[in-house]
Formats: sequence, structure tokens, C-alpha cells
Amino acid sequence: MNKKDFTIRYVGLKDGVHNSTFKINNKFFDLFEYSEIQKGNLDANIEIIKTSTMLTFNIEIIGTLELICDLCLDEFNHNLSFKESIFVKFGEEYEELDSNVIVINRNDNEFNISNLLYELIIVNLPIKKVHPLDNNGNKTCNPEMLKKINELLVYNNNSEQENISETDIT
Repeated sequence: MNKKDFTIRYVGLKDGVHNSTFKINNKFFDLFEYSEIQKGNLDANIEIIKTSTMLTFNIEIIGTLELICDLCLDEFNHNLSFKESIFVKFGEEYEELDSNVIVINRNDNEFNISNLLYELIIVNLPIKKVHPLDNNGNKTCNPEMLKKINELLVYNNNSEQENISETDIT
């Protein structure tokens, strides 16, 4: 797998709606040096609306990522599902006008969507990455690691040791 596998050739497409699907897996994340994500299995369904002046990409990404828990450092599966619309206008040179509007050279005939998909996945990650609670509302973090963290905590100004509580992982 390489980034070229995520190229959408729009020259020759008739104006109107077209659909494309991409599989995003571990090999996809290997394409990005220093990727925060190493493992995942996602589907990117893209509705492409082509007009004479622009392309609209209605992107839906659904699947599972393997993340590292910020609290106990164990891996856990995180379900990811989001929709985003990106507008690609034809102009003189490549330019990102804002997070959802991109200008590309009108003489180009294809658009590589790999970086865009990667960035969308990254910005849709939770800010705090922790194990989810189980069906009974109990913590699923590694209890041995939580115990070790509590043993190593530094005392605060009141000389009371702060312990990691259940609220720290929700």
C-alpha cells in the first residue's frame, strides 16, 4: 500500500455524484512517519460531487483504532465514526483556505486524499484517550499500572497524596 492508492482521478468524471470506498488499515498508518496511530481497521466512504468549478467530498469514516491509554499505557480498541465535508475548488495553486476548503491547480487531473483522511482521523480522536468503562461501569484500565502510579505520585502542597480516582479515567 502506498499513498497513490488513495488518489481520486476526477478528470473524465461527468458532473454529478460518484462514490468511492477506501480501506484504512495498519499499512495506511505506516505511510505516515511518527504516526500517533499504528493499528486500525476503518472504512472511508466518500461521496464525490463534481461540478465544473469544484469537488465536494462527503466523507464518512467508520471503524476501530487501537490506541494507547493515557493513564495506564495499555492498548485498547476505540470505535471511531464521523462524517465531514471537504470542498475542493479549482484555482491557480494549492492553498488551504480553512479546515474544510482547499484550492488545487485547475490543471491537475487527480487529487490524493491520503493526507486529508489521516488528518481527519487524527482530529477526530478523543482528547483524553482512556479505556472505556465496562458494561457495569467499572474501570478497565490495567489495575497493576494504576497501583504503581499511585505509589509514585508526588505529594501536593497540603502534604496529602493524590490518588488516581475513577473520575480520572472517565
